[in-house]
Amino acid sequence: MHHTREDGAFTAFEKQYPQLIPALARLRREHRTVADALARFEARLAAPDTDPAELRAELDRLTDGLEAHFAYEETQLVPPSAPHPPR
Repeated sequence: MHHTREDGAFTAFEKQYPQLIPALARLRREHRTVADALARFEARLAAPDTDPAELRAELDRLTDGLEAHFAYEETQLVPPSAPHPPR
């Protein structure tokens, strides 16, 4: 749900900060990747014969990917949208 709502915010960012269009395109691609990874993880979690060690390894990969995604998102979107002190 977070990434679905965020896409609307990305449209607003594109209008206000056109220089962010390449970063926003990457983030949209990453959102699709995250959604696919979550769906795969949920399917494995629901499977009765899932090896706990394999599930843990997949969770670690998913977590690492999400952390990298959020770090990129923050470095790209926070600075241009942060309030700037008056000069």
